[in-house]
Amino acid sequence: MLRIVDFGPDIYDKDSKKASKYISYGSPSERREILDGIKGFSIFDADDVEDLESDCRSMIERGGKGKFRVKSIDISRLRMKYFFGYGYEYGGGKGSEKFFNPKDISPIPDWIYKNIIGKMEKAGIVEKNWINSVVINDYEPGGFIVQHQDPPHLFQRPIFILTLFSDSALSFGCNLRFDRSVEPVEVTASDPVLRLPMQRGIITSFEGMCMNEIKHCVRPEDTKERRVAIILRRVCNNGPVLEALTDGESLRNFDKKLHKKVKKRCEKMLEARVMPYERSFTLVEVKKENQKQTVYKEKVKEPWRKQAKPKPKKDTKKRKEKLKKKGVGTFELDKPLEKDQMDMQWNFGNSPERGQSKRIEWSSEDEEKERNRRIGKTGDMADLIYDFHHQDKDVREVDIKTIERNVHMQKSRKQRGREFRDKINSKFGFKSSIVNTDSESDSSDSEEEVRAKKTRISKFTF
Repeated sequence: MLRIVDFGPDIYDKDSKKASKYISYGSPSERREILDGIKGFSIFDADDVEDLESDCRSMIERGGKGKFRVKSIDISRLRMKYFFGYGYEYGGGKGSEKFFNPKDISPIPDWIYKNIIGKMEKAGIVEKNWINSVVINDYEPGGFIVQHQDPPHLFQRPIFILTLFSDSALSFGCNLRFDRSVEPVEVTASDPVLRLPMQRGIITSFEGMCMNEIKHCVRPEDTKERRVAIILRRVCNNGPVLEALTDGESLRNFDKKLHKKVKKRCEKMLEARVMPYERSFTLVEVKKENQKQTVYKEKVKEPWRKQAKPKPKKDTKKRKEKLKKKGVGTFELDKPLEKDQMDMQWNFGNSPERGQSKRIEWSSEDEEKERNRRIGKTGDMADLIYDFHHQDKDVREVDIKTIERNVHMQKSRKQRGREFRDKINSKFGFKSSIVNTDSESDSSDSEEEVRAKKTRISKFTF
């Protein structure tokens, strides 16, 4: 089931005293414009998140063996990048980015199609077969990415990001500065206009101003633990494409020197400790279309919590008294019943003669005939009237209603409708022409009077 995430409780301005975890320094109008194009979706439970992170580790192991194509893996400071489906290079700056040739990029793995894209399509977040490009950023603690915009001539909007392994934040309107006079190079960041929480297990969609008019980045101080960001997009048609380096060759067969670096970095990533999953987001209500009432989304179920068993319904005092009058109830035996002659005759229970004596043929019809003979019943009309009179009141009323309904339903539909209209007329004192909607009215009333009367009786008719 689709659940919407509320980012409000985690975003505060610089004057807030509630928390200092996600401070934004932009004006309320700036923050509102950025947030208008951002939505968070929760479609994975704790088990799903654990499975995705396990699949991600298997992918890194495969990457360390050099089995991906030559341009599927890129290494930078404190970050590794994996391209699937389509990859791109930054070129000489904004607007000059180009796609790598599809022959040099590995296809999207099956686990991403099945466990991420498939669930997004099923939840209605994205149309079927819309996503065809996946990028995975694997950050070490303190990892970052400089301020940028996803190239609009390469990728359509919206853009989706799934965060795994730990929480982080995405900063809008923020610039990173590099001090190269020291070793290693020191990276500092300015105050962001909006600092958006990127919570573990949440898919966030971006479109509008947040993608097209303002740059975003990941600051080093926001990556306190190892974090993986899976970016899901759709490429634009007729985007610029580079020439192929190989004909689908793997990295280990094409560049052994780069493969050695990739293997060392992948082994380092696999040694990182994985923290237990804890939900760190707030769900909000979702109003479904064509429904007046608000439908609240289901609560996230934590598998480690014991689910309360539903309590059995108890019979109320009134219900017990009603059942008792009808002869329905429970009883306890003070001592076991002694077997009588009938028990011995029919070999009921654990009689010692059970299975030894010859079984006597018996039927309910024979018993009924014997009972009628004993009380002197002949089966004529007087006996039927006697049985009907001595029936239970509720049963008798049901029988009467059933007989009346069967008689009524044997009449034609037109006749039943005429009887219903006559019943309405006699009850409310209407003229017969008012409710005869199938034919023209022969009443002396005007059309407005007839319409007003029809409106008055509409709730009594079908």
